[in-house]
Amino acid sequence: MKLSQIYSNQPNIFEPIVFNDGLNFVVAEIRLPGNTTEDTHNLSKSTLRDLINFCLISRKDKDFFIFENKQFENFIFYLEIKLLNNSFLTIRRAVSSGTKISFKTHKKNKQNFNNLAPELWDHFEVGYDKSKQLLDSFLNLSEITPYPFRKIIGYLLRSQSGYSDPFDLGFKGAHADWKPILAKVLGLDSNFVEQSYKLEQELNELKSQKSKLLPIDNSSISEIEGIIALKSQTLNHKEKELESLDFTSIDQATSDSIVKDLGVRIQNLNNSIYYTKANLLQVEQSLLQSKVKFNLSETQQLFNDIGVVFNEQVVKDYSQLLEFQNDIMKERRSYLVQEKKRLDGLLQLMSEQLKEVNLQRADNLNFLKSNSVLDRYKILANEIAAIKNNITQLQDQSKIFHDAKELQLTIRNKETSYEKLILKIEDSIESATSSNANSKFAEIRLNFSNIINAVISEPAMLSVKLNNENHLSFSANLLDATGNKTSADKGNSYKKLLCIAFDLAVLQAYSKLNFPHFVFHDGVFETLDDRKKENLLSEMRAISNKGIQQIVTMIDSDTPNEYGQAKYWLSENEISLVLHDDGEKGRLFKTKNW
Repeated sequence: MKLSQIYSNQPNIFEPIVFNDGLNFVVAEIRLPGNTTEDTHNLSKSTLRDLINFCLISRKDKDFFIFENKQFENFIFYLEIKLLNNSFLTIRRAVSSGTKISFKTHKKNKQNFNNLAPELWDHFEVGYDKSKQLLDSFLNLSEITPYPFRKIIGYLLRSQSGYSDPFDLGFKGAHADWKPILAKVLGLDSNFVEQSYKLEQELNELKSQKSKLLPIDNSSISEIEGIIALKSQTLNHKEKELESLDFTSIDQATSDSIVKDLGVRIQNLNNSIYYTKANLLQVEQSLLQSKVKFNLSETQQLFNDIGVVFNEQVVKDYSQLLEFQNDIMKERRSYLVQEKKRLDGLLQLMSEQLKEVNLQRADNLNFLKSNSVLDRYKILANEIAAIKNNITQLQDQSKIFHDAKELQLTIRNKETSYEKLILKIEDSIESATSSNANSKFAEIRLNFSNIINAVISEPAMLSVKLNNENHLSFSANLLDATGNKTSADKGNSYKKLLCIAFDLAVLQAYSKLNFPHFVFHDGVFETLDDRKKENLLSEMRAISNKGIQQIVTMIDSDTPNEYGQAKYWLSENEISLVLHDDGEKGRLFKTKNW
């Protein structure tokens, strides 16, 4: 496919632009002396690319200039395309109904369908998604099947922002959205690449699910299944008892509960209460005795009566000893008070428990003495319900374990499939990139190197590999005399040259196949020196002779100094449009700036 012309329903404002099959230059001239340092954006040379993209069914963007400015609301644009069978397709898209597109096929070019009645269009104002499908069917680009045409549009309509990397055009989506189609274009097995991204996503989702489940423990699964089996056996036995109204097991269980359970608990509680009371009594007695019974003045008088001197130092030392002992006694008393409080509380708790257990014992004794079938029926039914509930809970737990185990098995199988896919991708890369390969990649790689070498007299190389994440990694590098990578490709002018060479190398490789045969390059010659501009133009002309249509924008001042102006450097039939800054007539849209 190639572009034939673009026009509108208002030719006095937007004049028709006709493209030839080879080189097409859109030249922007700065005629007014005061504008020599100004940007040429207002002339809209770059806007032409956006209009072509709009007609090729780009998604409606409310920030796009024709939707932002009311002066364009009545515009209708028409893009005429030359198809692979040499017939033509006209695409109609109105600003007022931006998501409705019309199509008409015809035998001759340079038609004007502005006044064509709706019923004469093959498809009139079709919805956006349906329109993309129709465009693919008309273009019949079998070399990129099953991918839609819009997947590669960025490599055919390079904007100024698209020159930072030959491969990654700043796609907003994940790598899975563009690397498979690029692999397809470069002759790799895109099916394997696409499957690897799909499997990787599935694995990530499965591993996320697994992280939310309980860890798998085979012994736990076995234990749960064993308990379920025992519980099920007990349930079956009790259901038979209920059906036959046989309550022997209930009476036996109640009797066992009185003797073995309640009786033991009562005995243990009585023993505990006895020992607690004994401890409490000792604490209370200690509290009564926790005081030093010694009178220093009486002792001193006794010593005086018997004629023994009781000097002041002895009195002082002994007073300090008594004070120290009283401090210890106070601390001990504090502890005893706390212990008494604890024992009182414990004694009260055990007394209440004893009372409760005695009541249970009394209820069970009354039940054994009772002859009520209904009471026994209720008890057995409640036991059955409890067992069923317990079994259900265990089965739910068992299901979680089994689900986790099944999930782990699925992950293991998918990991195996993923590893096999990666090996297939590696084989595909190795087969396509080997030095003696007769592949599409080898052809594109050679075309790329030849273009770069012809322009800057340095070799260059395209390469592809799998990175540490097992994703395709594409690179384009300049080489030095020894064949090693250099840093020359880091400059903006060289990055742009690498992008241009890549696009042209791909188009050359598909020049005789069902693939797009056009490219739009914005601002090709900027920042290149004159000799490289001459070389690049020569290469572009040679490639156009191989059936590749190129639409190139340039500023008149980018013409090599030897020629002065573009009209003296380029041939007349290569210049498709001239824009200038001397009034509205020189702009793409012959109207005031927006």
